Amino acid sequence: MVLYHATGRAMVISPLLWREALAVAQGSGWKPAGTLAPLASLEAAGEAWHGGYEPAEGQEVMRADARGLGEALEQRLAVSGAAARGLAELAEFCRAGGFLVCPSPGNTDGLLMLAAHAGSAAQVVERTGQPAASR
Repeated sequence: MVLYHATGRAMVISPLLWREALAVAQGSGWKPAGTLAPLASLEAAGEAWHGGYEPAEGQEVMRADARGLGEALEQRLAVSGAAARGLAELAEFCRAGGFLVCPSPGNTDGLLMLAAHAGSAAQVVERTGQPAASR
């Protein structure tokens, strides 16, 4: 999945890291405010937006909510002393303000989730030749 700031800054993360970050932040006291619907919502006309953070559909995490998410991640990292690089980078990204949560081009997100649920140790390799999980 790809997170986009209005400034054009982007961060590519796995759906598994995103899910872990949401759980860690909630465990640290973050209260999700909910997301805004994607501008070009894929939802059927007249259907209400669910406000969720998953799956990545182009929804918007507002500035205050993003900052709260980032602060909660940083608090957990400081307390645990863990050097979880992905979570630390995500915390910094979130503290910079609101962003869009978008799916990765192609089927990479779905393949990573399928491999995780199936317990596969095999790496998912994109057309670039690089393991998708290392992006």
